[in-house]
Amino acid sequence: MNHSPLTKHRVLFTMGLLLLTVGSIYADGTHLFVLSGQSNMQGLKPEESFTPMVEEWFGIENVIVVKDALGGQPIRRWHKAWQLGEGDNPKQIGDLYDQLMAKVNEAIKDEEIASVTFLWMQGEKDAREQHGDVYAASFNGLLDQLRADLGRNEINFVIGRLSDFGLENEDYPDWRKMRTVLVDLANSSRRGAWVDTDDLNDGRNRRGKEIKDDLHYSAEGYVTFGKRLADAAIQLIEKNDVLPKIEPPYYSVRYQGSREPGRLLFPVRYTVWVPPHVETLRGVVVHQHGCGVGSCKSGLTGAFDLHWQALAKKHDCALLAASYEQPEEADCQLWCDPRNGSDAAFQKSLSDLGEASGHPELAEVPWALWGHSGGGVWAGTMTLLYPDRVAAAWLRSGVPLLEPRGEHPSANTVEVPDERLEVPMMLNPGTKEGVTVKEGRFAGVWPRMETLFVALRGQDAPIGIAVDPLTSHECGNQRYLAIPWFDTCLAARLSGSNTQTLRVMPADNVWLAPLLGTVASPETDYTGNKSQAVWLPNESFAKAWMQYTKDTAVTDTSPPPAPKNVRATDGEITWVAEADLESGIAHFIILRDGKELTTVPSQSKNPFGRPLFQGLQYSDTPLQPLVPMRFTDTTWVAGQNHVYKVIAVNTVGLKSQLP
Repeated sequence: MNHSPLTKHRVLFTMGLLLLTVGSIYADGTHLFVLSGQSNMQGLKPEESFTPMVEEWFGIENVIVVKDALGGQPIRRWHKAWQLGEGDNPKQIGDLYDQLMAKVNEAIKDEEIASVTFLWMQGEKDAREQHGDVYAASFNGLLDQLRADLGRNEINFVIGRLSDFGLENEDYPDWRKMRTVLVDLANSSRRGAWVDTDDLNDGRNRRGKEIKDDLHYSAEGYVTFGKRLADAAIQLIEKNDVLPKIEPPYYSVRYQGSREPGRLLFPVRYTVWVPPHVETLRGVVVHQHGCGVGSCKSGLTGAFDLHWQALAKKHDCALLAASYEQPEEADCQLWCDPRNGSDAAFQKSLSDLGEASGHPELAEVPWALWGHSGGGVWAGTMTLLYPDRVAAAWLRSGVPLLEPRGEHPSANTVEVPDERLEVPMMLNPGTKEGVTVKEGRFAGVWPRMETLFVALRGQDAPIGIAVDPLTSHECGNQRYLAIPWFDTCLAARLSGSNTQTLRVMPADNVWLAPLLGTVASPETDYTGNKSQAVWLPNESFAKAWMQYTKDTAVTDTSPPPAPKNVRATDGEITWVAEADLESGIAHFIILRDGKELTTVPSQSKNPFGRPLFQGLQYSDTPLQPLVPMRFTDTTWVAGQNHVYKVIAVNTVGLKSQLP
C-alpha cells in the first residue's frame, strides 16, 4: 500500500478536467467529493468557491471533486429502486446515477480514498410532483447505492435545503414538506449536514437580471452556496474521517483487511508516539479502544493523549493506539479475539513502526496493555497468550472468556495457564455493569470478570478489582487510577539493563482488600481469605484505590509541569506543555502583563468524568479534532508590546509555577 502523498488532483465536471498540484499536511489518501442534483447544483461552478476551500483545507493533491447535475429532474433518475408509477419512463430510472458513477469511477481509478462526501441539491421536481412522502426512502436508497458501489461502509452527505421560492407557490404543493424532509434526513445521521439557501436567490443572476425569491440563485448566491457546501463537508470530514497530523514523533501504519484464513478481516491503523530524545525504548504502552464504529474511530487519537504520554515518557516507553475499521453491525470478535488475526497485525505494526521511528527495539520490548470493552477482551487475551511479554494489564469493562457465552457463540474461550500468572492485572468494571445494577445490556460484565478473578487469584496471581462506583460502560475517571497502576507496575517490572527482561512484582509491601470492598490493609494484617482478596501492589496505590472505589476522587498534591516555549506573534499565543502524570491537564490560564486574560478552553467539558483540556471520548481518548495549544488575543493592537505567560491547571485544580 502506498502511503506517500498523492501527486494528482482532479476536479471533474461538465466543462472538463483541471490538473493541479500543491503540498498538504494530509498525505493519507484522497478525499472524494461527489456533487449532484438538479438545476441549482447544475448552476454551481465548483471552481468558484467550493473547490478552492476544500483544496486549501486538505491540499490540492488530496482532493477529487466530481460533479454531474441536470436541471428539472426527479430523484428517481438517481434512485434505481424507484417503484414505477403512472407516466414513469423505465429507461429514466437511475440513468443519471449511472452517468454520475461513470465519472466517479474514472476519477478515482488507482486512488486510495480516505473519505467520500456526497453533496446533494435536489427536490424541486419531487415537490412539484408531490413525492414528499417517499422522498426520504428514495434518498436513503441513493446513499445505499453509493456505499455499495464505492465499497464504503459510511459516507458523509451534505444536503442543500430547498429555498423559500416555493413556500406559497401552488405549482409546488410539497415544497414545505420537502424542506422538512431534507433537514430531517441530515439531522438524523452523524454523517449528515444541511445548508440554508433562503438568502441565495435575491440579487443579480449570471445574465445580469435582477431576481427576488427566484427558483435559481444569484451569481453571488452560487458562490456563497459553494462555500457553505464546502464548509459543511469539511466539518463532517474533520469529525468523522480525518486523521490527526502524523509527523515525528508520531508514526502510523495502516494494513488492509484480508479474507485469508487466520488474517485480520478488517483494515486497521496503528499510531505510535515515541518520546523525543529517548535513546532506547524500554516498553510500549498500548491503549486499545472498544467495539463499535464510534469506539474504533476514537482510537485514532489514542497516541495523542497528553496524559498517557506523560506515563509513557516517564518510563521510556512508546504509546501506541490501534483503530480497527469495524463496519456497523460487524462482529467485534473478529478483531478483539487476537487469534482472529489482530495478534499478528499488532506484532507486525511494532516491527514496521520500530523501523519507521528508528527504534527497532519496539518489536521486542515488553507491553503494558490497557483495553476498554472489546479492547479489554483483547488485552486480557494477549496477557494470557503472552504472559512473559506483558508488564501489566488494565481491563476496563471487558475480559477474556473462560466459559462459553451462550448469547454470543462467536466469542471463543481462553484457557488459564497452569503456572501462576506473574502479570499484575487490574479488572475495572462500572458498578452498573452487574455489580449493583443486575439487568441491562452490560449486566454480564461483572460475572465474567468475577470468573476470571476467581480463577487467577486462586493461583495466587497478582490480580485486583477496582469497581468504578459511578459508571456503567463508559470509562469515567478510571485513568486517574489506571495511570498510577501502570506507573507502579512499570517501575517495578521494567529492567534498567535488559529491555526484554521483566522482573517479578515485589511481594514485601502488598495490600489486600475484600472482593467488592472499599477498604484495604497490609497483607500482614489481612484476616480474610487471601486467595479471594483483591491484590494491590503497595501502600501508595492501595490508598489511591480506596479513594477511587469510594467516589473516584483520587487526590493529587503535585502541581503540573509549567508550559514551555510561550510565544506571541501579532496577538497569537502558542505554547508547549506536558500533562501532569497524576491528574492530566484541565485547562490553561493566559496572563497578559501579569493579569489573567482568559482560560483555554473557556469552559472544559467532559461528559464522562473530570473536565480535560483535550476532552474525552467514550473509549478514553482525546476528542477530534485535537485541541491546539493556541489562543488569539482579539484585543491586541499593532504596535503594543505585551508580556504573555501561560499557567497549566490540572484536573484537581493545582496550578503550574510561573517561570
